[in-house]
Amino acid sequence: MVLIVPGLALVALGLLMWLGGLGMRRAGPAMAGIVVGATLGYFVIGRNVGAAAILAVVCALSAVVVEKVFVLVTLTAMVLLVGLFIFASIYGGLPEDAVGLPRAVVERIPTETIAESLEQLRAFVGELFSSVWKGASAVPLYGWLGPTAAVAVAVVLALLLKRVAAAVCCSMLGCMMMSCGMGMLLLYKGSSPLSRVAGRAGLYGAVLAGMTVFGAMIQLVLCGHREAAVRRTDKGKADDA
Repeated sequence: MVLIVPGLALVALGLLMWLGGLGMRRAGPAMAGIVVGATLGYFVIGRNVGAAAILAVVCALSAVVVEKVFVLVTLTAMVLLVGLFIFASIYGGLPEDAVGLPRAVVERIPTETIAESLEQLRAFVGELFSSVWKGASAVPLYGWLGPTAAVAVAVVLALLLKRVAAAVCCSMLGCMMMSCGMGMLLLYKGSSPLSRVAGRAGLYGAVLAGMTVFGAMIQLVLCGHREAAVRRTDKGKADDA
């Protein structure tokens, strides 16, 4: 139950963000802010529940108040992170067993407490980033052209096409949430699929890119019709008045 409940919750919320984040008005940015803030607070900055809660609130408020800046920073960071992971694997040659939890730890996960499970997940994330950083150091200079170009495209989208950037940001964040949720569910069953991701980063990156584009297109189409209907309704009310 320790990993099943949060795993299912992440998959459900990720699916909602992937296909409908743009249409949730204030709730969408707030949810994205909570996820980003909690992740940074627990896994990167403070590394404890208190820091995760504080950063979740701060990021949620920032996402609602200054949505454009939040989209710019979040989208750029996600694109850079995924780009580093993919190109570090391609050029740095990360082996399939470069990251992962030991078998003894994986078999013990179903019986651990919440605190113990979170600690193991945090250790896994730290090992993952360490492996990616080592692989990135082996990337030749020309290998950085890909991540740099991807980041440049993300910045241009965020500055010039706010709506498209928001759709891409919600879609990409949703895909990452679903991936994390599925990983937690598979870890509970005693398998260690995340340990093989580093060796197949190109394949997973292509799948993530395709899902991100698809989700963004669905959001733009569906939410575009919704906004058009709202404008027609408002215009009709104004005419009646």
